Amino acid sequence: MPGCSAFGCSNSASKGYVMKVFPRDQNRRKIWASKPDCWEINRVDGRRKLKVDAVPTIFSYLKIKSKRKPPAVRIVNEPSSLQDTVEFEHELTDMEDSTPTNIICHSPSSNSSSSSILNKVQKHKKLSEIVKLKRQIERKNKTINTMKIKLVQMKKCLQECKKSSELLNNIFHKDQINAIKRNKTNWMKWSNETIKEAIQLKFACGSSGYDLLRKRKYPLPSLRTVCRRLQGLKFAPGILYEVIEFLKIKVSNFKTEQEKDCVLIIDEMAITAAKVYDTSTWTFYGNITLPEHTGLATHAFVFMIGGISSRWKQTVAYHFTGNSDNASVIQDILIHIISLVEEIGLRVCSVTSDMGPSNQALWKKLDVNAGPSTPIKNFCFNPAAPDRKLFFTPDVPHLFKNIKSALVNKIIIIPKDIQVQFSLPSNRVDISHINDLIEFQRSFQCKLAPKLNEADLNPSHYEKMRVSNASHVLSSEVSSALKFMAQELKRPEYLTTAWFVEVVCKWFELMTSRHPIMALSRINEDIYKKTLDFLKTFIDIFKRAKIGARELWKPVQKRVIITTQSILDIQQIFLEDKGYTFLLTSRFTQDCLENFFCVIRSKQVIPNAVQFKNNLKSICISQYLKSVNTGSYDVDDREFLSEFLDLMPKLSSPTNCESNDIIIPELPEPENLSSSEINSLYNIAGYIVKSVLKNSKTCRECVESIGSKNFNSAELKIASQNKIKSSSLSSKSMATHGLGNSGTYIPIKAPINPEVINRKCFYGITLQVICDYNRKFIDIFCGYPSSVSDNRIFRNSDIFKNIIRDRARFFSENQFIIGDKAYPLCMYCITPYIDRGNLQAHHLHFNKRHAQTRQVIERSFALLFGRFRRLKYLDMTKTEFIPQTVQAACVLHNVCLMHQGNFEQYEEEGLQFLNIQNYDHDDNEEALGVEGIAREFREHSFYPSP
Repeated sequence: MPGCSAFGCSNSASKGYVMKVFPRDQNRRKIWASKPDCWEINRVDGRRKLKVDAVPTIFSYLKIKSKRKPPAVRIVNEPSSLQDTVEFEHELTDMEDSTPTNIICHSPSSNSSSSSILNKVQKHKKLSEIVKLKRQIERKNKTINTMKIKLVQMKKCLQECKKSSELLNNIFHKDQINAIKRNKTNWMKWSNETIKEAIQLKFACGSSGYDLLRKRKYPLPSLRTVCRRLQGLKFAPGILYEVIEFLKIKVSNFKTEQEKDCVLIIDEMAITAAKVYDTSTWTFYGNITLPEHTGLATHAFVFMIGGISSRWKQTVAYHFTGNSDNASVIQDILIHIISLVEEIGLRVCSVTSDMGPSNQALWKKLDVNAGPSTPIKNFCFNPAAPDRKLFFTPDVPHLFKNIKSALVNKIIIIPKDIQVQFSLPSNRVDISHINDLIEFQRSFQCKLAPKLNEADLNPSHYEKMRVSNASHVLSSEVSSALKFMAQELKRPEYLTTAWFVEVVCKWFELMTSRHPIMALSRINEDIYKKTLDFLKTFIDIFKRAKIGARELWKPVQKRVIITTQSILDIQQIFLEDKGYTFLLTSRFTQDCLENFFCVIRSKQVIPNAVQFKNNLKSICISQYLKSVNTGSYDVDDREFLSEFLDLMPKLSSPTNCESNDIIIPELPEPENLSSSEINSLYNIAGYIVKSVLKNSKTCRECVESIGSKNFNSAELKIASQNKIKSSSLSSKSMATHGLGNSGTYIPIKAPINPEVINRKCFYGITLQVICDYNRKFIDIFCGYPSSVSDNRIFRNSDIFKNIIRDRARFFSENQFIIGDKAYPLCMYCITPYIDRGNLQAHHLHFNKRHAQTRQVIERSFALLFGRFRRLKYLDMTKTEFIPQTVQAACVLHNVCLMHQGNFEQYEEEGLQFLNIQNYDHDDNEEALGVEGIAREFREHSFYPSP
């Protein structure tokens, strides 16, 4: 609407006025034109205020402006003010009217009078100039005030712009923000961070997804720009000398000497045997790149170094190899890499690899060996530092899978003295015992070993590569289940297999520790000595054990002995000589390299040589390494060390964790469980109890409930259900309800702080009330904005804190609070079942009785809003007085209840108000709330007898 249609009115919507349209109804127009008295009279505060039913007035006439008379000039003696000036103007006018214009007087008296008149005229001019200046000052002051208002508005806009810029800075880099401002990306100079993110996006979503982002105006460089920035990095097969040069700069920025300790990890993955042309380097790739080797490549052999005390890793070399490799060539490359890495300041202490034919030939070349009667040789001297040992550690996850395969395919015979030492019934570890466990628990609802199945014992070729399948067989759950079967079925031979499974599981946890709790450490000397004794015993077991019916020595035993002895020797050097606090053994596994291969396979299952080279380049430059769900190994937590586009050290910010409320799921009651299933259920409950007791934030009620001998799993719900069904409920129970869920927001005038707007899109505060069966308020808590949840308000209220300190002071055995689903379930607060479509008949009946009992709080609110109508909308500017006003109304509510009267009229009016606010409730228990009260109110049947 452009503006007001009344004559002479300049108001418009642009000036902030609310404009209304003239009514089309002629009768209504007559009312508007009748000019009724719309102002309130006899107000105590003396303010002039319109009535509630006031209507606007139509101005049907045009005010004619009168012509301004010419200013009169009067001569007065020394005018000193604006009033004197006006009188002086009148005198001049009178003189002009009385003196003829054609008569000229030359008398002396006339000369003197004329000179005095001239003096007065000059004074008048000066005074008029002063008046004009005063008026100009007033206009300038008005302009200054207007500019001040605009300045405040501009400051607000500036603050909003700063917030927007902060949001943009959190999402984009400076060059991306500049591209957004320019609305184009041509001729942009992109930063290294943006190029790195562009490579990550291109690798993650492909060229089509990347182009789609650019079409949606996402500020990213073109693919051609990215390729042009990476032209200097060739990443040709062989030793990556450019990477080592960058590593030299990174190593110089290390803060401690311990960060320089590292391990060299080698492994290979299969590629497609094909010769492919690389358009970026104009070269064909696909042939074997190892010296003294020819033919098409079938594998990619990768060399990676990783930190021991800190989280970093980096690929330093790769080669395309065939099915068989010359150990001497691999040895020369290994020595060359170690020499280059040692030159830039890093210290290589170990080499980790799997048990492939090439690696076994390399070990033989370096005289690394172990046997039942030969001494253990698990190291050679460092070629770059002959005074230091270079240990060899076969990959533990590979060994774990090999042990599981040896157990599945053959039997394992342990030494007799080990059998006597651990009081075992036999020295035979048999896979048939685990098969018996699978058959034993096949029909169970609660299985003793839930993850164990037949597919774990007969895996396919690719399933054998998964460490998770081996952990299903060699786990503490399987060990506990076998011990239970031995006792339940009177089969003591199961105990030997259970003992072996438990020992292997513990060995695997110690050899792949990722947390200081499981790491090798001398903080607790007793635990440290027990751990070393266990590892030495494990070496002894595998050194003298026999595998298969022919009781042969297997290669897996040699590898287990070498890697365990290497960890024992390495921990002695790092914990005793170098002063490490703890040693994470997972740093000596191939997990980082296996994760690297999984990311490459996520793009192509079996890539060709060019695809492998380009993916390797993208991952190393952009540091893109994500966890793959189909991976066979645990996710490694180390990051790539070298940032080729930015040499500044990468800083990581700590992560803040917030605790959430615990949601108790609804589980069906177990029926017809056998004794074995009950024991399995107790086993599961034990894990839960252990997790709960570990949590330092566990409340006292939970700990007491878990530790109580008389506590059952359904105590919270079943006990409350029985209490609600009891006849004494209506006279002894208390109900609590937060206004946030039943239309109990108290609407208020829009404050300066907009955070008090609630989910129903109006401003308000929340009133929390606890009342008894007589609708008398026992506890009130008011002041929180209506945007805050009821659960949070209740936990911050005084009554909640007092109950936590001394529960017996407020509740006896038969007293409790009835709250809606927004409140927490605890021993003194009963809430309904949450209906997610899985409730049974007794649950619905419980909710119905719960809602019917909770009607007393709805009736008390209806009476409060019906009697004190001002609470329907508090038109108060000073928000600090609003809680006091609401509390005063609650006190007066209790005073009115002490004097019996007719409350039906007030309740009916209050129910209408609550029904309006609760129009969007669609829950069953809420339908039995306010709307149920209104229905029963009309039937005069919901008042309980005292």
